[in-house]
Amino acid sequence: MKKITLIIISAILLTACSSVENSTPNNSDISDILSENSSLEEIAIDTENQEIKSAKCYKVDFQEISEDSITALFKAVPQKAVNEFGTTKFTAENEKCTLTRSSGAGGKGTYYTVIYYTTQGDDFDTAAYGDYSEIAVNSDLSFLKSADAEKKIADIFSEFMPTGTAVKAYAITADAYSEMIMKKTEADREWNERVQETLGETFEEKAWSPAADYYYFTIEQTVDGIPIQAELIGDIDKGTQTWGSEGSAVLSAEGLGYLRVFSPYKIVGEVETSEKIISLSDAEQIFNERNNFFLTQEEITINNSRLVYAVLRAENDSLILTPCWEFRYNDDFYFYINAYTGEGVT
Repeated sequence: MKKITLIIISAILLTACSSVENSTPNNSDISDILSENSSLEEIAIDTENQEIKSAKCYKVDFQEISEDSITALFKAVPQKAVNEFGTTKFTAENEKCTLTRSSGAGGKGTYYTVIYYTTQGDDFDTAAYGDYSEIAVNSDLSFLKSADAEKKIADIFSEFMPTGTAVKAYAITADAYSEMIMKKTEADREWNERVQETLGETFEEKAWSPAADYYYFTIEQTVDGIPIQAELIGDIDKGTQTWGSEGSAVLSAEGLGYLRVFSPYKIVGEVETSEKIISLSDAEQIFNERNNFFLTQEEITINNSRLVYAVLRAENDSLILTPCWEFRYNDDFYFYINAYTGEGVT
């Protein structure tokens, strides 16, 4: 890993882990994945994209996720009630699941969230959240190969992210799941003790689903094979914030247990600009030289760097998909440099 000296500046951004790129999936019926497995072809996995020398710039808008599309995909019927948060509940064929669609204000438009889960699938997601990065990638579980599992999930997410998806499968064994819930249970007990001491309240201990082997997936939306940044970016006070696009899923021998898609985008048009971008080495130099503007310095470690698309808000409130070099450093922090201009993105 490369070590450089840098002051941690302005908005420090969190986003998803790096992922590998799938071949573009075809549309598929979700019914086979809800309850059974099917044989699928192996999928191609690309390597990191650090050697890219050109990238286009696009005007984008939020991809609408309609009730009809959810009804068709999940064989579900929407309930009549829609609350003040724009959430519609659905009743699917699988009565053990919960399925909702939510909408939120995203500045110039509306972004959408879809969540599908069974009780067990929700537990599997909760257990893996924050710990999955230490789990083996591309390891096969007995009920399905990881490549086939990634293809299944990519097929579903292609309905929400038609520009492309990058899916990474983490193989979590029953033993690993048990270790995860042991750590989380202990953390909950310690938190409960503190609440009891300060507020005099006690919360019931969570009852987890039985252990099982399963895949946990991180999903990124891609354009031209380049992933879109996953987290909030920009300045909320100035109204320049934008929502990244991302998703997650869980798949076990019982079928799909959890799925979440957040704020996917559609391309409205191409923005005229030079496709040539600064090199990764030039971006690293800019990243390092930012120290010169600050009095305090801190040694950091760059864990990963890659080219991504950042959703930037223009003065006319248009959403512009702009190539940026993404630096993950000190394990949990992210910073972006505009690959056209070399300017930091905050």
